[in-house]
Amino acid sequence: MHLLRRLSVAFFALALAPAYAADAWDGAAFATPAHELLQAASAVTRERPNDIVVLLDERTFVFDEQHRVTHTSRLIYRVDSPDGVENWAASTAHWQPWHQARPVIRARVVTRDGREHQIDQNLLSESGTRDSSQVYDDDHTLEGPLPAVAIGAVVEEEITTRDEKPFFSAGSAPTRTRWLMPASDSAWPRRDRGPSRSTASR
Repeated sequence: MHLLRRLSVAFFALALAPAYAADAWDGAAFATPAHELLQAASAVTRERPNDIVVLLDERTFVFDEQHRVTHTSRLIYRVDSPDGVENWAASTAHWQPWHQARPVIRARVVTRDGREHQIDQNLLSESGTRDSSQVYDDDHTLEGPLPAVAIGAVVEEEITTRDEKPFFSAGSAPTRTRWLMPASDSAWPRRDRGPSRSTASR
């Protein structure tokens, strides 16, 4: 058995939200029934309009004894404007094939009628990326459209990227990281779950 160092940081944008709303996204990814997620998201209000309302932005990093990292990001947001529909209707992940496996993208869209629409894995496409000099680098992109995105829809997305080779040399992997969200018209309380310790078998 190997001891793993687990670091998880979550940010919430809950402006004027009732206390029960956070319970809808406080559990495991995709565990909340669609109608409950929609109801909780609809209860969250903002002091001024935005293209989207971010309900959860959670990042989890797991380091194994070989300094390989498994990074999982989970995002839940409500679409509130036509620009939000246009600009937030796709899932995108980046990775470097020389040391990372192809990312895993999971996502669902809950429309205002309470129906759940899963992302179509067959529509995900891979591409290389180019820098400002138009030279392709080692970064790759995986992306695909989110189905049925419309005003009032709630999107839940989880992206997992796993190292196959360590990026950090021995002894240089971080043990603790903290993020602060940029200033906005409302408070962004954060939940820090780590670092904690968990176990995994070979």
